[in-house]
Amino acid sequence: MTKGVDGKTIDGFCISHIERLIGTLKDETYQPNPSQRVYIPKKNGKMRPLGIPSFIDKLLQEVIRMILEAIYEGSFEN
Repeated sequence: MTKGVDGKTIDGFCISHIERLIGTLKDETYQPNPSQRVYIPKKNGKMRPLGIPSFIDKLLQEVIRMILEAIYEGSFEN
């Protein structure tokens, strides 16, 4: 996973950070960090806006994607 806007990566990310994140999700106090807005050029000359999230937000998005995929994958196979 690439580093987030905060410059953090999975390196040095310990289990206590994950436990803290799970705790904030359980008690519904989790607040996503602001994304960094960047613009990349499109072929037609216009600019495409992108929001680059922090590492923790990227991690959480990936976990949610994996959970939803496990639940709904069978619905889309046929």
